[in-house]
Amino acid sequence: MRPSKFNSGEYLSFMGLETDPFDKSPAKEDIWLSDLTRAIIDDIAHCVFQSSGLMLLTGETGSGKTLILEHIADRLFRGDAQIAAIDAAVFQVDGLLWAIGQEIGLTETDLNVTRQMESLEQLILAVAGDGKVCALIIDNAQHLSEGDFELIDHLSGLKSGQNSGIQIILSGNLELADRFHSRPFKPLKERLHRWHEIKDLTAHELATYVRFRLTRAGDQGQITVEKQAMTTLYKMSRGNIGRINRIMDQALHHAFMEQTLTVRKKFVEDVFIETFSGESEFKRNPVFLTVLVVLCASLIGIAGITLFRYQKGSQTTDTPLLTPDIVISKSIPEPEKVPQAEPPDDPPAHQTGEPAPIIPPEDPVLSFLKAYHLQIYEPEFSKALESGQLEAITRQIHSDTGLALVSLQTMPESIKKSFHMLAINTGPSEEVRYHLFWEPDVIIPSYYKGYRGNEIKTLQGLLKEQQLYQHTIDGIVGDQSTRGLKQFQKLHGLDPTGQPDFSTLFLLSRLGTGSVDQ
Repeated sequence: MRPSKFNSGEYLSFMGLETDPFDKSPAKEDIWLSDLTRAIIDDIAHCVFQSSGLMLLTGETGSGKTLILEHIADRLFRGDAQIAAIDAAVFQVDGLLWAIGQEIGLTETDLNVTRQMESLEQLILAVAGDGKVCALIIDNAQHLSEGDFELIDHLSGLKSGQNSGIQIILSGNLELADRFHSRPFKPLKERLHRWHEIKDLTAHELATYVRFRLTRAGDQGQITVEKQAMTTLYKMSRGNIGRINRIMDQALHHAFMEQTLTVRKKFVEDVFIETFSGESEFKRNPVFLTVLVVLCASLIGIAGITLFRYQKGSQTTDTPLLTPDIVISKSIPEPEKVPQAEPPDDPPAHQTGEPAPIIPPEDPVLSFLKAYHLQIYEPEFSKALESGQLEAITRQIHSDTGLALVSLQTMPESIKKSFHMLAINTGPSEEVRYHLFWEPDVIIPSYYKGYRGNEIKTLQGLLKEQQLYQHTIDGIVGDQSTRGLKQFQKLHGLDPTGQPDFSTLFLLSRLGTGSVDQ
């Protein structure tokens, strides 16, 4: 018998759970960390203890930034660092200076702004002078005012000997990322020592995360999630942890109301429509937009067929209407070329006496994006190309689809034959720059001396194929790896940053006998 209304106690008892598995504020031991998240935590903590200065952590709302900051703060506390942790969403407007002073231990509160600044600087440098690390962590930094950022710029310039006097970690959503990409923030951006972007979970990570949260809540394996339900959950949530929690929490409630221990695809779809269909952020979601377009097209098609049959009164062969499965492709080994339009069946214009119609050619940017099934991003991508500010939109595309933009000044002929490209003239000298999209199988989220991982072994192997790395493939970043990267970048017209960015990894994998993307 189905319960007539929801009861929390009955729900937990029936599902065999001790607590709500998808609570918005789980205990620290109930937090699941992906390999990428662990790497980010390790890297930022390492940079703080190395007195590296200013660091930035950005990601979508619900991506787990606050949880990452809690882990970083815990790591710093255990390392005997002095920490000032502030949530910019709750402190008073233009009160950042006062808030930092209170967190760090500035006891005098009746000082004017100038005296407050002097006292704060003295306190920070005194802590650093004692050999301790002083760290400032600001969450929801997108809420900071221009004056607050001027203060951060000033504090990031404080020096204790050769090191930064205070280590600053700013965390915020994509609005914060956009501000750092803007021209007014260029001086502060140049001070950044690290900028980590939190990626949403992959389909495999999502399944692991869901099972982890269920197990931590007391599930002994009795709750099952249908494969189709898990696939739909990934499509609808895009791997965003906050959205996964909200959808799964309500989907489990639907299962309870139906008196079943199986989470079905229908439950996930119903929750998505009930919970998210009215939210503005989902109206910008490409999956949501695609679903909306398909539904509208289907309704229009059905209405058109019905009207046609009614008007003509003719018999037609019934053909089932197929609703395409909404899938964002993550596997594009060889992007398809956009097919050319078939010639019209109508007689040429000179035979009919009518003027030939003028058919404008398809926009090259749209044609380029269609080849990768990315045409939904055309308006933003075209604007970004015109302004030369591609970071935000390419970051969004990579987060949504896993495809990374590769931009090169020179392109080997062998690669031109395998990928659909967009060639754009840039700069006053009208130099050509080639763009393509590529899905790397290996991503190197962190890269600094002493960092280790299997992805570094892959990188060293690729450098060795180019005879730019002659040492043991040990998976540890060292001077030889970075030197080899810089040499490769110089040889192929890339900025010699010594960092394994997507363009560098792409060329390394395509020019070598091995392949990162295979």
